Amino acid sequence: MSQLRRARKVAVETIKRRDRDGYKELPFDSDLYPDYYLRNFHYQSDGWLSSDSAKVYEFQTETLFLGAQDAMQRHVFIPTHMHL
Repeated sequence: MSQLRRARKVAVETIKRRDRDGYKELPFDSDLYPDYYLRNFHYQSDGWLSSDSAKVYEFQTETLFLGAQDAMQRHVFIPTHMHL
């Protein structure tokens, strides 16, 4: 499945999950993680703990910011370095 088709499918699922307040709908349950890890990050399919979710999120943000997401993320390194 192409990244665009996958992102669209996930977006539709995410909107439905948000509308039913499904912030705790994860494919696993564990006592090893704090409660906030067991929530759907932005109502995404697999929450914080999924490389698939991360790939879709990365594609979506790169698309939203017209390819500038990576550059925007790198710009935070200098002020963070200066602060530390």
